[in-house]
Amino acid sequence: MNRMVWIALFTALVVVLPGCSGPEKTCKKSAESYFSLLSSSSWGGMFKMLTEQNRKSLDNNPKKFAYLMEEVFEYKGSKNFRLKKLTPYAGRDSCSVQVVYDYSVKLRGKEEQAYDGVEETWLFQKSPKDGLWYYHIPEGKQLGGF
Repeated sequence: MNRMVWIALFTALVVVLPGCSGPEKTCKKSAESYFSLLSSSSWGGMFKMLTEQNRKSLDNNPKKFAYLMEEVFEYKGSKNFRLKKLTPYAGRDSCSVQVVYDYSVKLRGKEEQAYDGVEETWLFQKSPKDGLWYYHIPEGKQLGGF
């Protein structure tokens, strides 16, 4: 009987968890989803949350985005993400989100370094195709140069 409970629990997690992250129907939920993906270093999931324009600028190649996150923005080896504040300022078709978080990173033989109180403004756009909110990188057409 105990084995059946574990199988049921595992099946429920496999079905439910993939739906917990990705574009959502509200700007705030999408921002929370994006942070969750960032926290788990899910570059593929984050890539799917980019606006269509941003994905095209990366040649629809999630590996290019992973390179940006790990090598350019230095999130490789990052851990202990902790959200301190998330405040959306939603408009009709676009939304800015003020985010404050902490994280630590250990890169290539260096000592672990903590970054406390990182403040960023994230931009989201509502897709006219599906009504969901996607993360938008301003000047995203320059992303393909990496």
